[in-house]
Amino acid sequence: MIATSYPTPDSPLKPDTPSGPTSGGIRQTYNYTTKAVDPKGDQIKYGWDWNSDMIPDEWTGEYNSDVSVTTSHSWPDKGTYEIRVKARNGYGLESVWSDPLPVSMPRNKLINRPFLQFLQDHPNMFPILQRLLQRLGV
Repeated sequence: MIATSYPTPDSPLKPDTPSGPTSGGIRQTYNYTTKAVDPKGDQIKYGWDWNSDMIPDEWTGEYNSDVSVTTSHSWPDKGTYEIRVKARNGYGLESVWSDPLPVSMPRNKLINRPFLQFLQDHPNMFPILQRLLQRLGV
């Protein structure tokens, strides 16, 4: 069984596809922008789906119809996500989801440079660790 919902004529229109960075590092904050129009000019809240599950993870406050809105987000884990947004007016009527924006967040590489320099300067002190680092290309 597939559940499908259709917006009513008074629902906000489909929001613009989010715009913003499509790649970056985890635990770094990025800004994403969208906008939607409410047919009656009502104010709109935006529900953001940050983890690709088609469930709003965060709702904004209210904004005027047809005004660009920017929201910030950071991801705690590496991965590829499809972020999307939907709009809701003051009567609780919701739009369909926007088209998704694919975003890739690779793992941050936390490398202690002085420690690596020490290992390079003393290759015979830790031969197993030295071989491991060579295989990793560090």
